[in-house]
Parts: sequence; structure tokens; C-alpha cells
Amino acid sequence: MNTLNLAPAELKQLKIEACDCKSARIGHYEKKFTIVDMGPFWSVYKNGIYLNTVVWEGHKGQPTLPSVPKAIYASNVAQMTSLGLDIESEDQLRHDGLVLSLVQMLQILEIDGPRLLLPTSVKFDPMSYQTLKKAVKNAGGHYVSNSFMFDSVDEATDALERLLNGENVNIKKSLQYYPTTESVWPYLEERLDVRGKVVWEPHAGEGFLVRKAIDAGASTVLATEIFKKFHPKITESGATLIGEDVMGMTAEDVVNVDVVVMNPPWTGGQDVKHIEYIRNILPDHAEIHALMSGSLKQNPSSIYEKFRNWLKQNEIDLEVLPDSAYKDSGTLTDGCIVRIPSKKALSTSTAA
Repeated sequence: MNTLNLAPAELKQLKIEACDCKSARIGHYEKKFTIVDMGPFWSVYKNGIYLNTVVWEGHKGQPTLPSVPKAIYASNVAQMTSLGLDIESEDQLRHDGLVLSLVQMLQILEIDGPRLLLPTSVKFDPMSYQTLKKAVKNAGGHYVSNSFMFDSVDEATDALERLLNGENVNIKKSLQYYPTTESVWPYLEERLDVRGKVVWEPHAGEGFLVRKAIDAGASTVLATEIFKKFHPKITESGATLIGEDVMGMTAEDVVNVDVVVMNPPWTGGQDVKHIEYIRNILPDHAEIHALMSGSLKQNPSSIYEKFRNWLKQNEIDLEVLPDSAYKDSGTLTDGCIVRIPSKKALSTSTAA
């Protein structure tokens, strides 16, 4: 019975190519079929279907053929069959664990409330699993006990559907979320005094700068964050959540703020836009300490050029961060720190 859905002539040709040592070796390397080490001899299989046995005097003597152990090949064929997945390439069956495409791996995840469950009967090839893990993590899930956990069943379902539809779902990129990390904090902390002051973190994320400000002695920490998934972590950190979109905040919302510590989104000059908006609504006594894109140093676009000129006029220097300071955040983009004195301090210096 032809279970490979091949024309009789094609199947016959495969069997011919699988009948001698030289042809079998070539077919194996070209991944037309696989030579399987059966113990005393080698057999040739295509998609788990037996084609022929390579036999010569002395059986498994010289020359040595490339092969896959019977246990590995048979296990992978059995797993593919039990999962109802089509075998797309012989390479999928040759490793200690299934080599699957991302779509094939997504198809066998099971939705269980806010979790995407991994099948316990499947052993993935390590490289395949890393591909799956990266895709689901970028979509907002995190690994917990043989599953990927989301905040709700709706989030889990939405992430799976979007990934299956071929979307390159990446929460960090879509939100421009590259959090402040320990590697950056020492540079920001160097000239930052929040003791006994009211601090506002406009882009609080998962609360890193919130926690640092509290630890540094801030009397109150206010926070805004557009991504609702992060809200519980922010409030658990000890901050007061006063809003979501920073661009919707008003002067009345931040009337008591003394210090702004911020790491805004960088793409398309958003860091400059956010700083200018925030500065306009802050009280006269409030200062800003901002992590910004390294593009500020020389980007020729008008928004950066105008902002550089303003900084120069007010004698505000850029503090350039070391290369790869943001590596732990998932980006190799370089950054800098801009510290903007209060409006009151700037007016005093200008008058002098």
C-alpha cells in the first residue's frame, strides 16, 4: 500500500535509490529519505514508511553510512502520528526530539484558562522549543510548569490566534517597552535625589524605577502606565497609579510632583514629544531625569535638532551611556540621560 501519496513510478524510484550503499548515502544527505540504524543492518525509511534495507557482504561493515538510531526515528514518527501532524521533512524525524515549525507547535498547544498547555507526550527538539518559547514570550506569556501563562483566558486565546495567523506578535516592540534594568540604574541614580520628595514615573512598566525611587527615600511615588497588564505590579511596588496614557495627564494630576524619573518610548522621536508634554504640565519647581534614545546626539530630524538646540541654550548636557547598556532590556540601541532643571531654576539661570 502506497501511504506516501506518491505516484507508483515515484515510489519505485525511491526504492531503487534506497537499495544500495552509495545511493542511500546520497538520498540521506539530500533528505529524500532516512537511513535508520536497526542494529545488525541499516534500513531506509521515508516519512516513517519502510522502503528498503541496505545489505552487503559483512552487513554493517565498511563503508559506514550516516544514520539515525532506530529508537529516535521510531519515537518521532509515533509522536507525529499521535499529534496528527503532517511530516514536512525527513529532518523532523532525525533529532532527539521533534523538529517542528512554529505553526505546528502552536497547533498542539491547548488552551486551559489563562494558560497555553504544552503536550506532555511530546519531546521537542531544543532549537524548535526555543523558537516556540520566544514567540509566546514576545506575545506576553511566561513559562510556568509545562505551560505558558497569561493574565487571562482572553489574552491567551488572542495571543494564540494571532500567532497562528502569522502575526509577529511582540509586546515589547508594539509598546516600545524596553525596561530600565540594573545595568542602567547606577548612571541614572548618580545625580538623582528623591529623598522626601514626590516622584512621578510616567512610563512605569513593571515598576523598576518605582521600586528604586521608594528605596531611595521618596515620600510618595506616582505612576502612569498605558499597558494594563503591568498595573498590579506597579501598585504592589508601593506606587499610586494615577492614570494610563501620560499624554492624557493634566497639570492638576501632577501638581504636587517634585521629580520626574522616566524612560519613555524612543521610536519616532516619542521620547522628545513625551518630555516636552510632561514639562508643560509640571509645576515650576519640578525637575526631570530622563533616559532617552542615543539618536538625540546626532539625529538630523527636526524634532531632535530643535530639542538639541533647546538643551544647548539652557546649558543642559547629554550624559552618554556606555554601549549595550540596554542589552538586558532586549535592545542594543544606545541611550543617554537628560536632566532638565525645574522651570524656576532655568528662569533664574537665564536671568542671571
